Order: sequence, then C-alpha cells, then structure tokens
Amino acid sequence: MRSLSLKSKITLLARSRRVSELRVRNLSGYSINEKYGTNGGSIEGIWIFHRHGDRTPSSPLCSDHLIEEEAAFWRSKLPNDSSVEEVAKRFPKKIHSDSIEGYLDGKQEPYGFLTRVGTSQMYNTGRRFSLRYHRLGRKDRSLAGGNSGATGLLQNWDVTAFSTNYLRTITSAQFFLDGLLNAEVQLNNKLKDAETLLDKDINAKYDDNEAVIPVNVRSREVDTLNAFDKNPKKMLNLVKEVVSSPTFQERDSLAVPLATLLANYLPGLTSGKRQLFGGPSGINWIHATDHFVCRASHGLKLTSFAPNSNHDKENEIPKTIRNANSFVDTTHEDAMQALAHPTIAHLAWRFSQWFTHGPLLGAITIPPLKEVEKQMREVPNLSMDEKRPLKIFSCHDVTLLSILYGLGATEIIENERYWPPYGSTLAFELVKVKETDEYVIRFLLNGKPIKLREFDDKLISIDEFSELVDNLQREGRIDDDDEDTDGERDMENWTG
Repeated sequence: MRSLSLKSKITLLARSRRVSELRVRNLSGYSINEKYGTNGGSIEGIWIFHRHGDRTPSSPLCSDHLIEEEAAFWRSKLPNDSSVEEVAKRFPKKIHSDSIEGYLDGKQEPYGFLTRVGTSQMYNTGRRFSLRYHRLGRKDRSLAGGNSGATGLLQNWDVTAFSTNYLRTITSAQFFLDGLLNAEVQLNNKLKDAETLLDKDINAKYDDNEAVIPVNVRSREVDTLNAFDKNPKKMLNLVKEVVSSPTFQERDSLAVPLATLLANYLPGLTSGKRQLFGGPSGINWIHATDHFVCRASHGLKLTSFAPNSNHDKENEIPKTIRNANSFVDTTHEDAMQALAHPTIAHLAWRFSQWFTHGPLLGAITIPPLKEVEKQMREVPNLSMDEKRPLKIFSCHDVTLLSILYGLGATEIIENERYWPPYGSTLAFELVKVKETDEYVIRFLLNGKPIKLREFDDKLISIDEFSELVDNLQREGRIDDDDEDTDGERDMENWTG
C-alpha cells in the first residue's frame, strides 16, 4: 500500500484524536494497546476471513501413465461422504440462483478438494474461536455467563457465513461452523489431531429448535470475496500490467532454471496447459508449490512417482505412490527437497508484486473491506438487546494475503516469503474500551495481533479504518459500479 497523502494524514489525525489520546494514557500501569491489543475490552463485532483447510493438489503433475494411481491416492485422502453430509445438514449451502454452473472446482475431482485433514483443521479452528468468544464475549449477555455450545453463541451473535463458489471453501465453512457452534462439545475438551478427529466428534446432535445456519454463496455481482468472478476481464488485464513490467520480467526470468528443474521432475507443469498469468518462467507456480505443500501434509516423498523415462533404470524413481516410504535412492529426493524453498519463495514474490500494484490491490481488497467497514459503523447504533455481528468469510490464501497487504500489515510487507497456511484466519474484532466507551479495531492473524505500517499502534478507530479503505479506493482507481461479466471465472491459476 502506498503512503498516505499529507491531506489524508491530517484527516486521520483529526478524526482519531480521542483514540490517540487514549493510546498515550496509562490505565493501571498499562497503555490502551497493552491492555486491549490481544484480549481486553468488550467485543462488539467479529469478522473472520479464513482460508480453506488442507486440500489435494490443484492438478496432477506426474507422467500420463501414472495419473490414475495419483488420483487414486488423493481420493483415499478425501473425507467420508456421510461425515460431510451430516455437517452439511446443519450448515447447508445456499447458492444464489445465478450460480447455475455449480462449483467452480467441481469438475476436477479429486484435485483441489478438501481432505480429511482439512475438515479437521477447520473444525478445530472453529473450536478455538468458540473458546475465545465464550471467554471474551460481551459481559452483559448470557454468552459471558458460561452458556456453552451453539445456544450461547446464537443467543448473542448474529452468525452469518459466506463463501466463494468452491466446494473446498463451502465445506471448510461448514466444518468451521460445526466447531464454532457444536452444541455437545464441552469447552474444556482438547482439540483433536488432524487425522484422529472422529465422525462422532464432528457430527453434533443439535436441538431441533435451533436455527439452521446456511453457508451463503452470493451472486457474482454482489459477492465481495472473488474479484476474478465478478470482474474476470478487468482482473486479467490488471495482472498483465504487472507481469509485463520490466521489473517483473527481469526477476521472473531469473527463475527459468528453477522452472526447468521443476518441469524435469513434474512433467505436468509443461504439458500444454494454459498459463493464465504467464511470465518468462513459463510454469504455474501455484501448481508447483502444491507439489511440496500437499505431499508434506500427507507424509509423501516428493519423488514418489516417476516424472519421465530419462533416468537410468538402477536410479529410476519408483513408479508408484502406493507406499510413500518405499523410496530407497535418496539422490532425487534430496534434489527435490532443495527445490522446495526457492519454489515457494518465488511464488510469494510474484504475488507481492501483484499486491503492491495499486489498481490490482484495490480491485481485490476494496469490496470485502468496505463490507466490513459498513457493518462496523452500524454496531454503535445497536441497542443493548440486539445481537452483534459475527461474520465468517470462507475464501482463499490470496484473499487473506491481499487484505493483509491492503491493511499494510508490517509482518507481511517485511516478509516477502510469507504465505498463509491452510486454515489461516484473519479476524477483525470491534472492541469497546471500558474506560471511555470508544470503539477500536483489533486485527488478529492466526490468533496473534498484527501491526499496521501506517499506524504506530495495533489498534485503530473506525474512522481511521474508513480513511484507510478510502485511500485504497482512490489509489486503486476503483469505482463502486465497475464490473464486467465476461471472461474466465475459474481462479485455479490464481489461488490455492
């Protein structure tokens, strides 16, 4: 994000004077940020963006004669259908009638699908938020009085869930909600390990009188989570602006040797597939990174299939993935391990270039941030007995990454290699300061507070947040009614 103009900074200073005064005032020996930076205050509104859980690779990268074996292995990692169906009954998908084509990733089975590890991740993530908001909920309602399970949360919070139109994000939202609202879960139970979560633990028995919470997939015209779905043609043009810049071309060219090595082991990277965003390196870096991340998640060796027939027979990589531990010769495995870090680093660098391009960053981040800002401004006007918003947005790694760049999160801007892991969460909490009744915003990435580059403190006022969003919109040259309906809508090459 570019630096604020002098005029913007003056406006921020004027709008946030009372909150700024709070920041330098000590309360029982602690500043406002020390007292409220992580856990303090009364939480009056919650907005959670989460990446989906662990998934299978986006695409098979092995040789053609191994594709069936590769697919069979990943099918063995998918969750049990009955388990998914039980959770979906409680949290059914509600897809806008315009989305008649079905899931954008529905035709690629088993690739890009949520795994059993992924469902467990999302359930446990929901459980953690349940524990947090039972402990830190509003003190004047039953939520803070020990009322456990779904009843306590639903009595105090207007729980609403939204998702992009992907099977993995919808299913992730359903399991997140199950962990958040599971009526039978005792709050002092330990979280389950990813592979040991039992069906009986995630399929709660709910009271028939409890409301069903749907996972909403909105019309592409009003959805705020998928800029490529709403404005595919414009987004492609914005990405091409970045890719065609001399700086991008020069550095991406340096990755050609790395891309060549990867393609030697992973022939699917260069098997004639269309590279939507291009660059001199010539491969899909999301797919390349998938190979390392997905195999690491499931204990597979990186060389558990043979990429081509150019190896000597005595050194040839075993042509099977049935036994991930059957690999004996470590020569190729060590070589692949050495490629993992530079591959992930180059992917992160490419996206850092995209998200420091004002128009592209604005197109992605303005819709969700404006949605949150509008709802935040409504909270102070709610009466004491009205439910507060608890909004859940199930999306993708690049959604979280772009919002972090838009906010100016120093942890991300200063770490070019950062990438949100599966199940990552970015929470916006609207906190009421007890001493003054002021509202401040707390940002938590995977449960830890983040610091914004343009602000000296972790907490900002609603007015400061509004100015940040307005500045993004001005620099991004984004119009409220700017949308198109043509072009490639599948984000497969854009996101994990």
